[in-house]
Amino acid sequence: MQSTLNTVAVLLALALVLHGQARAEPPYAEGRLIVLLKPQTPAAAQLAGSSALPSGLSLERVLNGATAAAANTAAAAAGAAVASAAQAGTALLVTITDGASVADKLRQLRANKAVAAASPDYMLQSGSPALFRGLHRALAGSGGGAGEARRRGGRGGRNPRPFPNDPLFSQQWHWPAVNAPSAWRTSTGSQTVRMCIIDTGALMGCKSASGACNAPAPGTPAFFNFNDSYSHGTSTCGVMAAVGNNGVGLAGVNWKLSLYVCKHEGGGRIWFSAQLECYALCTQAGVRAISASWGAYQWSDIEYQAVKRLGQNGVMLIAGAGNDGLNNDALAPSMRFYPASHLLPNVIAVGGSDQTSDRCFFSNYGKSLVHLVAPSVGIWTTSQFAVDPTTGQITPNVLYSNVSGTSFSTPMTAGVAALLWAARPGLTYQQVRRALLSTVTKRAALKPYVRSGGILNIAAALAAVWDPQRLPWYPVVVPPYPTKPPATFAVEANTFYNISFGGSPSTHASATAMPDWQTCQTFCSDVDWCHWFIYYAQGVPGVFNPGTTCLLLQRTSSTVLLRKQPLTGCVSGSKTSGR
Repeated sequence: MQSTLNTVAVLLALALVLHGQARAEPPYAEGRLIVLLKPQTPAAAQLAGSSALPSGLSLERVLNGATAAAANTAAAAAGAAVASAAQAGTALLVTITDGASVADKLRQLRANKAVAAASPDYMLQSGSPALFRGLHRALAGSGGGAGEARRRGGRGGRNPRPFPNDPLFSQQWHWPAVNAPSAWRTSTGSQTVRMCIIDTGALMGCKSASGACNAPAPGTPAFFNFNDSYSHGTSTCGVMAAVGNNGVGLAGVNWKLSLYVCKHEGGGRIWFSAQLECYALCTQAGVRAISASWGAYQWSDIEYQAVKRLGQNGVMLIAGAGNDGLNNDALAPSMRFYPASHLLPNVIAVGGSDQTSDRCFFSNYGKSLVHLVAPSVGIWTTSQFAVDPTTGQITPNVLYSNVSGTSFSTPMTAGVAALLWAARPGLTYQQVRRALLSTVTKRAALKPYVRSGGILNIAAALAAVWDPQRLPWYPVVVPPYPTKPPATFAVEANTFYNISFGGSPSTHASATAMPDWQTCQTFCSDVDWCHWFIYYAQGVPGVFNPGTTCLLLQRTSSTVLLRKQPLTGCVSGSKTSGR
């Protein structure tokens, strides 16, 4: 087996590093982990019945919102909390109590039959690096969008004059670029529609609905404090829901909206655990969609399951594609920008466009993984302070400023989804998603970069679901969005593929942790360059990365399948057809 160790190591050193397939693992919190238990298994039942986690761990909280956070503060309730989380498919935040490292504890947990997945508590990044400061967490509700408390006068329903009378509207070049004025003739939003933004918070002035942070206890003032200390959340909220046509400031997509803000920042950082709890809190609030202007270049099965659960609850996730100018499709599946890159039917990944309606230079892209673009350069919106993108200098007490990044094309797209629900409350998220993607303004320059080949068109999307000449409502007819058929494989159980790469630096590979061989195969199906996959729950032989259970490999002129070796529990496969 020594030759296998050497060839795989050479592949990873050359292909992953030299060709940009690897990005550094995001930093993570020391001393704690996130764990997802398998439901309805004897091992999970035994674990829950013991009222204790595996040795060296203690339960900090269940990541499903305020109710669970209150319940699991008592040590006596720990066993019940663990059992409930296992059955609900909810993640746990656990503290390492025996001094072990995060990596050592991960290995122990992944070998535990009751554990479906385990992950470090990663620190995420904002979708707009120039404005990134950090995030905490709390949930709040607004009857009319960010800033309505100080700018009363917006209206919902139809608007007889398409251009609002707000003094800064003339600076908002992006609204005409996506046909917002025409759409506002039909709808300007509704307070019956609930949407959620997960971000740094927002200007205080909305009644807090519920919330939970790393430290504050439920019911305390800190628990309900969603005040924005970093301006980023205030700006994303303004794009989605600044009240328009009231003669003050500027306009957002929706002039009336029930906007919930989940503040997921703690100590100047965005933690993965807070993100998961925000998903739960937003779902509990009954929102239709979540806007996420942040992410990390790190796959997580726990996050994948959480986003999938959003869809099962009828919630769509609209996420920024990232601001590094990278092709998300070309990155190894374990290293793409998530949550935008999750291949789920309730996810829309939003890239950024400039004043020419072409992809802006900093926006991530991907013909398969990024769905559409929307304006993301020089976006005038609500603010708390202005940040000079070159010097980083902060000017405080600025109520409005122009910002750039896919952080702002994301709430713009989410806001349009809210407009569609205002016009047609009975729409499913699948229908809204199809309307958004099938009505983009097609541009040849965008075809290589995004799946829809176009830029957001608000009026066209609204027209697809509501014809004002035909009332009452009529059945929605939106053309289906095209998808590629999955690849097919020849799969061999209890077999390890011994592959020689000939030292070629042009060979692609991806080494990551996957929960099972089916997920590993799915990732290989999704990647154009992947030909072989190897899955081994105990760690793929020859891979230095600890915890690697899935290896994806490219076939080139220099790669040779030397032999197929028997290895109990190992599953290997080769692509026989498809992309």
